[in-house]
Amino acid sequence: MTAIRRRAWWLLLGLIAIFGLFATGDIAAGIAFEPRTVISLTGRTVDQLQAESASAYRMLDYVVRAGGITFVMLAVVLVAILLVPYRAGQRWAWWTMWLFPAWMAAVLVLNTATGTAPGQGLSDTATSAPVILVISAAVLLVDRSRFGSGASVANH
Repeated sequence: MTAIRRRAWWLLLGLIAIFGLFATGDIAAGIAFEPRTVISLTGRTVDQLQAESASAYRMLDYVVRAGGITFVMLAVVLVAILLVPYRAGQRWAWWTMWLFPAWMAAVLVLNTATGTAPGQGLSDTATSAPVILVISAAVLLVDRSRFGSGASVANH
């Protein structure tokens, strides 16, 4: 179990790095990067959405690209925390890393609350969020003993 615990953070690092890489797709391609999400939410293809309202399409494309920038920045911050204070066993870093599964939980809640267009299946985001949530929370729970006990968030 000690060997698993020592290496568990690599799984978290990989998930966050993959997440950051996918976010670069949002920046580069905008709304067209995840066409299944568009269909899932609207029941229309990217092209149909653009034809229906070029202004709305442009706004949505901007929001997706801006979100991609935010996601990349978050991934960079989380990776930096993982590589230095988390690996050093600083308790605050362990607590901070809970932002990642919390974010996935928020994405899951948003997807559930929003639902899908009639006759459409779930988007890739809706199906991947619970998987990432469970894996990242499990890694943090497996690795918790390295960070000491007690409820204090103080640095040791």
